[in-house]
Amino acid sequence: MLRTLFVGMALLILSSPAMAQRNTRDYPEKSEAMKKLEFLVGSWEGDGYVQFSPQKSPFKGTELVQKKIGGLAIMIEGIHKMTLPNGKERVVHDALGWITYDTKAKHYKFESHLSNGRSDSFTAKLVDEKTLRWEIPKTPLGKMRYTTKISDGKWHEIGEAAKEGEDWKPFFEMNLKKAKAK
Repeated sequence: MLRTLFVGMALLILSSPAMAQRNTRDYPEKSEAMKKLEFLVGSWEGDGYVQFSPQKSPFKGTELVQKKIGGLAIMIEGIHKMTLPNGKERVVHDALGWITYDTKAKHYKFESHLSNGRSDSFTAKLVDEKTLRWEIPKTPLGKMRYTTKISDGKWHEIGEAAKEGEDWKPFFEMNLKKAKAK
């Protein structure tokens, strides 16, 4: 009896990795959808601004974008710093996010986690071959949307807000270049 139990447990343990590696029925669809986002992958650096008052607040930053779990997720780590009048730097944006593809809903899911404890999940879509957009439906500023376009090794991102019935107004812009491999 003990031997039967031992053999059964051994078979279960040995078969678990094989079972875990089997593809689900939606694996091909997820894989193909995520390949379309590979244009984002890389280490990016540059500058931008955020503007919630008449004055723009400039920052410098980096975005590290990596494929994860066999390409079924894209991880994005962004860190942006502002230079204060005394010359010291202050982190103004520290975020970690990831993008996956939801085969049931037929859209990308963008999850964002910020260093201030805020996190949320948003719907993202490809606007064209190298442009990704995600929206935040409700904020104190109204709706917000971010659009990232990659062209000629440059990352251009714009953030816009719109209250009900109003046009989109920019409040954020970032221009990055792909960093050379170290």
